[in-house]
Amino acid sequence: MCQRAHEPNKPGQRIRVTRPADPRSVDKPPDLSNVVSMIRPLLIGLLTSLLVACSTTSQREVSTAVIKEILPRNMTEEQFVRIQEYRTGTEYTGNRLIVRTDPKERDGFYFVLILDTKVRRLPQGTVIQGEFYSKAAPRKQRFDFPLPADRPKSKSIFLGLTGEAWPYSADKDVVPSAWRFQIIGPNGEIFGEKASYLWDQ
Repeated sequence: MCQRAHEPNKPGQRIRVTRPADPRSVDKPPDLSNVVSMIRPLLIGLLTSLLVACSTTSQREVSTAVIKEILPRNMTEEQFVRIQEYRTGTEYTGNRLIVRTDPKERDGFYFVLILDTKVRRLPQGTVIQGEFYSKAAPRKQRFDFPLPADRPKSKSIFLGLTGEAWPYSADKDVVPSAWRFQIIGPNGEIFGEKASYLWDQ
């Protein structure tokens, strides 16, 4: 099989020269700095929105609350003193929500309400209404305990009859014989209720 001999270039014919590729541009990754700088604010915004949504969902206000248990007990001022109080001079409540009829007095009779939800999820303006009978005061007594705006994550509330509302702190034999507590929302709706066995007797 014959091969054509290499023909010399004709006069005036242009010769196409292929230059070798620049070795610096071979396999060079594309510049993504502009793309990253554009996407970063979007990612930060999306992450922030997710965190806010999760926080809002976890702290969503409730419209019902079950009082699982009520623990009545006499309590003295010494039972509320913590080490932090010696340093600051003010009462340290920690993760406890404490509401008293007389905030200046700590000796008294307390009802510890255990809820099925965290107290901070109750709407602002919620009031705990307590009614009780005792041998020292045969007539029914009623006290309203407005919940503060700033509340811990606890599910319990210490409601204290202190000061003039409970002048029997020195006599530990005097205790309420029957009681009922209602969780009342800001519009007057009852979120939850629990009474002692003797309340309806």
